[in-house]
Amino acid sequence: MEKKSLIGGVLLALSASTLYASVISADAPIGVGGEKIGVAYKGANVTCDGASCKIQGSVVAGNEYMLFYDEKDKIKLARLDRAAVKNYKVLKEFEDSYGVKWKKVELDFTMFDASLLKEDGEDVWAAEKELFERCGSCHASKKPEEFTINQWPNIIKTMSDRAGLNKDETRQVGSYMQYILLNMQNKTK
Repeated sequence: MEKKSLIGGVLLALSASTLYASVISADAPIGVGGEKIGVAYKGANVTCDGASCKIQGSVVAGNEYMLFYDEKDKIKLARLDRAAVKNYKVLKEFEDSYGVKWKKVELDFTMFDASLLKEDGEDVWAAEKELFERCGSCHASKKPEEFTINQWPNIIKTMSDRAGLNKDETRQVGSYMQYILLNMQNKTK
């Protein structure tokens, strides 16, 4: 059986029993061996077989609890309990241009609530899109490409009081803008 999914602007066709690509639709507890090991964040792309999932990203050596999209685009994908970082499979170790040591890693985990896995990331961000549109009530709305992926969370944070966003909404709208820009960049590659 072939399953197709639009992830990050790329159509994936995966042939396997039930292997499919998904987007996590809300911050979700994840586990290994029935034990909670951390949280996968809304918008993270994963590959799953039922509730058994896999995610890849980058971590700073010595500070592996936070999983990022990569060393350049620091979109937070998941946060693990410090003891749980032993579950990473290290794919590659490298240094960035600043001399910071990174690891490209993969993590196998279980979703405790598989209903949070969605095939299409477009519907995942409806609430954040609506919240971002508030920005246009005071000034012209900014285009995603006006700032970098790493700048968006702080841009949203500085405007959160004026936009009436609480702490969680501020983080979610910042993540939404990061994913919008990432998808735009991936479509041009």
